[in-house]
Amino acid sequence: MTNQRYTRAQQVTAFLARVEITVVEECWLWKGGTMNCGYGVSVWRGKMRPAHRIVWEIANGRDAPDDKDVLNACDTPLCVNPSHLSLGTPTDNATDMLRKMRSPNPKLTIPQVLEIKETLKNWRKGMNTELGKKYGVTALTILKIRKGHTYKFVDSIGEPHGIR
Repeated sequence: MTNQRYTRAQQVTAFLARVEITVVEECWLWKGGTMNCGYGVSVWRGKMRPAHRIVWEIANGRDAPDDKDVLNACDTPLCVNPSHLSLGTPTDNATDMLRKMRSPNPKLTIPQVLEIKETLKNWRKGMNTELGKKYGVTALTILKIRKGHTYKFVDSIGEPHGIR
């Protein structure tokens, strides 16, 4: 719907026609296309975009900043109810996913990551493989934790950054 013939109101109406709106407090389910991960997707202003992000922008009357994710409090991938949506950082999103064990590969819990980080303080050759076997992950996963490439939002105190 990028054609200039359509007003914004017409674009919004056409978009919302693919949303099953029920009770205000409950999930509003997206009935359009979906991504492989189960989230809704649609073309909006000439670009393929997540449906929940589009709804957040419609409801708030502005674009969501590029450096922010639109978080979904109910954890229903097809839900686009604006009262369930909020802005957060990618770290907020990753922390929320890990806490709720809904990350794409929730192999490690926060306490396990903290144990691994504590053990890695005395790193020695072969430790990545040993820890990987102990926690059911690859040595590469342990290496990425050690180098700060993954789980960097979990600090040494035991809380994800920004959640205290």
